[in-house]
Amino acid sequence: MFIIYYSNQLEKQKEILSSLFKSLPPEDPFQQDIILVQSPNMAQWLQIELAKETGISANLKFPMPASFIWQLYAQNLPATALENPFDKDSMMWRLIRLIPTFLEKENFLPLRNYLASSPHSEQYKLYQLSSKIADLFDQYLVYRAEWIFAWEKGEDEQITAQIRKQQPNLNDTLFEQIQGNIKWQGELWRALVVDVKSDVDDATHRAALHNQFLALLADKKAPKKLPSRIFIFGIPALPTAYLNILQAISSEVDIHLFFNNPCQEYWGDISDLRLDYLRSRQRYQFNKQNENQPLFSEEQLSQLENAQFDVTYQNENLQVGNPLLAAWGKMGRDFLYTLVRDEEHIPTYPVNAYQEIKSNSLLGQLQSQILHLENKPLNIAKNDRTLTLHSCHSAMREVEVLHDYLLDLFNQDPNLTPKDVVVMVADINQYTPYIQAVFGQKNRNAPQIPFSLSDNKLSESDVLVSSYLTLLRLKESNFSAEDVLALLDIPATRERFNISLADLPLVREWVADSGIRFGLQKNQDGINFNSWQAGLERMILGYAMREEQGIWQDSLGLNSSYGLKGELAGNLSYFFTALSLLHETLQQAHSIEKWQEILTALLSDFFVQNEDTSDTIFYIQEKINELAEHLKMLHFTEKLQADVIADVITMKLEDAPNSLKFLAGKVNFCTLLPMRSVPFKVVCLLGMNDADYPRTQTPNSFDLMQYHYQKGDRVRRDDDRYLFLEALLAARNYCYISYIGRSITDNQPKELSVLVSQLVDYINQGQKENVLTVIEHPMTAFSPDNFKYNEKFTRSFATKWLPMAQFDASASNSEFAVTMTENPEKIEEVELDSLVSFVENPVKFFFEKQLGVYFRDKDERIADSENFTLSGLDNYSLNNDLIYLDEQNFADYFRQAEVKGVLPRAEFGKVYAENIRDNVLEFKEKIADLGEPKQASIDFNIAVDWQNENQKIRLFGYMEALFGDNSQVIHWHFAKYKDRYCIRPWIYYLIQCVTQENAVPAKLITQDKVLELPPIEREVALAQLQIYVKDYLQSQIEIQLVPTVRNISDFIVSDENSVSEKLQELTESNGFGSKADPYWSRVLAQTSRFKQPENIAKLLKQTKAWFGLLFAQKKTRKAQS
Repeated sequence: MFIIYYSNQLEKQKEILSSLFKSLPPEDPFQQDIILVQSPNMAQWLQIELAKETGISANLKFPMPASFIWQLYAQNLPATALENPFDKDSMMWRLIRLIPTFLEKENFLPLRNYLASSPHSEQYKLYQLSSKIADLFDQYLVYRAEWIFAWEKGEDEQITAQIRKQQPNLNDTLFEQIQGNIKWQGELWRALVVDVKSDVDDATHRAALHNQFLALLADKKAPKKLPSRIFIFGIPALPTAYLNILQAISSEVDIHLFFNNPCQEYWGDISDLRLDYLRSRQRYQFNKQNENQPLFSEEQLSQLENAQFDVTYQNENLQVGNPLLAAWGKMGRDFLYTLVRDEEHIPTYPVNAYQEIKSNSLLGQLQSQILHLENKPLNIAKNDRTLTLHSCHSAMREVEVLHDYLLDLFNQDPNLTPKDVVVMVADINQYTPYIQAVFGQKNRNAPQIPFSLSDNKLSESDVLVSSYLTLLRLKESNFSAEDVLALLDIPATRERFNISLADLPLVREWVADSGIRFGLQKNQDGINFNSWQAGLERMILGYAMREEQGIWQDSLGLNSSYGLKGELAGNLSYFFTALSLLHETLQQAHSIEKWQEILTALLSDFFVQNEDTSDTIFYIQEKINELAEHLKMLHFTEKLQADVIADVITMKLEDAPNSLKFLAGKVNFCTLLPMRSVPFKVVCLLGMNDADYPRTQTPNSFDLMQYHYQKGDRVRRDDDRYLFLEALLAARNYCYISYIGRSITDNQPKELSVLVSQLVDYINQGQKENVLTVIEHPMTAFSPDNFKYNEKFTRSFATKWLPMAQFDASASNSEFAVTMTENPEKIEEVELDSLVSFVENPVKFFFEKQLGVYFRDKDERIADSENFTLSGLDNYSLNNDLIYLDEQNFADYFRQAEVKGVLPRAEFGKVYAENIRDNVLEFKEKIADLGEPKQASIDFNIAVDWQNENQKIRLFGYMEALFGDNSQVIHWHFAKYKDRYCIRPWIYYLIQCVTQENAVPAKLITQDKVLELPPIEREVALAQLQIYVKDYLQSQIEIQLVPTVRNISDFIVSDENSVSEKLQELTESNGFGSKADPYWSRVLAQTSRFKQPENIAKLLKQTKAWFGLLFAQKKTRKAQS
């Protein structure tokens, strides 16, 4: 008997299953009961629930439908192998071998053109193509067995006729392509069958075995080996071929199919079912065997007679009812249709066991309307939180908001535990780092929520597996400095080469200093002094020679690896040698036997085996052996390239060896998968974005099934719609849905998933006052809005952000440029260099010296490309080194710069060297007659009025760059003129005016100018120094906003109109090499004082007081010009 239990709740189906075990125990107590499930997670849930129900759950077997039916074939049909010779992997490897032998045939022209388009990766493309074709053949065997038989008979036109009948409006060009695809696929399938049978004489594929087994079941006298009964639980849909087998078996043994039906009314297609047949369908009530009810009520039948039904995009006729079922239920609807249709010729005992759903909440009303196939306005209570929608700015914020939401739920409901919560996402690998960061951190007194991650790829969660796969993909690598250094971040790799964690900063410093950028070998495509070999030669040479000792065999000693640090350089060289040998090995194709050796050696060469790594290494080795044994069994003798092997090993290492983490007594994070939606009190869906869900899967152009639709065909987007429906119905108390609703860069709105949009439209239809709205959360975790009372969403539990949230940005104390109230430290002396630094950039000085805040705009990453140009820093370094060298030494210096990898390669380097040489010689002429510079110490007191008292401040230090008998201050900068270059010589000259007689005005020499600073009297110089020292003292308690980073003379003006614009320019980079100043950017972002004209006037007044005398001549020249 084929018994179908229809219910809307898995808990009820579990109760029925448990009662069957009690009331109908197996005749043989040692015989296992067979329960077909679709995933190990469903089996895990069912075992736990049955154990709760009966006290024990044992002697149960949970096979998947495909493997169970193949087992039946093997047990009942002669010469059927235990392993399927037509499984996808086996077919793929056979096709890799077969396809090249057919490429010269006319029918295979599309394949030939595809593979010939990239000769260097032809085998990899062949592997990908074979994988797609094998997957397609596997689907044909299950869903289009008649096509397989037509190909084997050479009757390709049967398939053509079927497609033409269903698609009469196809254009001629497309139809010709379809005909061509039918021909080459048929020819390839026949060759594949011959190839399999050449290895296994009696090999038979699933479609043929299906027919043979049905014939065996039809013969009542034939002996059969079948289980005493079969249960099917938690499978939303079965392929028609599998269902036919189970229906046929029901004539011999009882088949119990538990169908989780979201709706108690018939909601399947009625276009192909006769009205009198539908009228005759009856349903029995569970525990009320004497009562039954018709499948359709008289009112429903009347509507059908009057052609009152909804029509879907696939021309299905559905009862008028719930639009969500019509939009999302394709997969379940097709299966329901098949079950009802087959009642006509299969003895079936349908049992209804639907459970009413309380309609006292929004979620309950929604589920109840789906159950009753209704579409009525919902009653949305103001504070109903059973179904909530959340919009965030990023995946990280989604997880942070979810964390606060769950803490609030646990706080409100003491009976709710972490195991009652499931969180599902479209792709768990995308969210794994955010989940671990948020749920894994300790947040002061807030409790940690225990959680487990399921379905994430092993390569995403195990660093050793990830690095192993990285090494396998080094064939096309350019070995950038950062990529190779990342390998040394792996503890097992570091330990293998005797490099400690403490060594890594030094290793990175050496790599940068030795000029390593990319490439393994030094003499590949010309001489590459930025290669790893060149850099390591410098490190090892540095053990014995210093850079000053010159070039030796095209290398230059690295000073920092000199002496006792040579052992580390040796270990790095050992690591480089291993990488070089691996890279050389990966360039060649090898047989599978050789690959087995290479892959095994890779484990021992790059990873140390210890207590932490042994399990993972053993698992990788096991997968390597599995692959090798499989290919040997298939007699696969072709040599394989590295990219193919890397891809195959990646696929084999995707699944974790122990993946049963789904129900571990913690909050369950997992991917949305079929029948993953077992009942939970709280169901949360993250990442419901328009582009991410439903997931898209573009069919291959040669997939014939896309042109010939049948009920029960699996389409990824339809499956995802049904998964969303299942998740919504699996929530018992709360359903939480979130998505990225705004861009984190510009705050522009982003689209939510069409499924969520349909859900919102359905809930809000007919609503006037209370509507379901999307809750928009702030972009950052430290936003004050997260901590304010809001009836729409939960306040944050992240106490670490509370101080920032409590900071009132609108209060007066939020103004950055204010006078500090703390008593400043008494200053009695000022060092000259400190005073100069202050005057050169008073804003930077305040941040660094008073606040201890340093803004750095330096990118610490090592460049990974060939340098065709010199960076500004390298250019400055070369110029200033050459200034102190004689012209005859220039050639040696440029050769050293080339060996160090500083100069661009080949002719580019020569061009740069010539330009630098000319510029340096031109500048050297300007400073040739200066003579040797001197320095002088200064130490004197200067009186300043500060804080209502006259203070004597000692000014001391050294003045440099003094030339001639009169100690004239002459500063030179091998660069284009900038106003700030004048500041140091100006201050030195002021000091000379105060401390000595007849001071000569200072001079500044740059590439484009020779400038003599204006002469001044002693009293004026003293007054100017007093201004600087007084403001230096004042900077202890108040930032001195004098703009010195660009053209200072722009702020020595009387017109205030353009000042705001000039200040804003300080925060922007321009095309003339000037970068935005981070210190001024921070100040202007946190002050509003320049909105008042009096503060702009104050800035101009102070700037003029500081530099009015210095730039008086410049302003005069501008005025005259």
